[in-house]
Amino acid sequence: MTRTYNDVSAKIRETIVEHMPKDAEITRIEFEGPRLAIYVRNVNLLSEQSYVVTEIVNLLHKRIVIRSDQSIRLPEREAEGYIRKLIPTEAEVTGINFDPSLGEVVGQRDEVAAQNPPCTTVTLEDYRKHTPHTTHRERGEKPDSP
Repeated sequence: MTRTYNDVSAKIRETIVEHMPKDAEITRIEFEGPRLAIYVRNVNLLSEQSYVVTEIVNLLHKRIVIRSDQSIRLPEREAEGYIRKLIPTEAEVTGINFDPSLGEVVGQRDEVAAQNPPCTTVTLEDYRKHTPHTTHRERGEKPDSP
């Protein structure tokens, strides 16, 4: 018997829903190339119980990214204000960009600032607890020389 894409997709979704805590409140599951994106309303629960995602990865042998459902994300201006208060000025963040379709926020630093130690993981974890965007750090281009 030949399995179709729909059969495999349904089985994957079933496995995820079966192993994910109900309190995570899954809103959708998207297939994004080699990854599965699981959108949830309770991101903090999965941060606290990270073994759940590890278990699903081991069952499915797929890469999984957990994303916050759009309904629980802070408005971009409010999130940016919170980020700017949280990140120390010595981190020299030059820009903050949002990708609303993925719920990601990227903090940028220029090449000179990137030579200094970056923001600590503790700072990123604190941000994640208060604003459910996924965070990334990026280096920007070198500043223009005089």
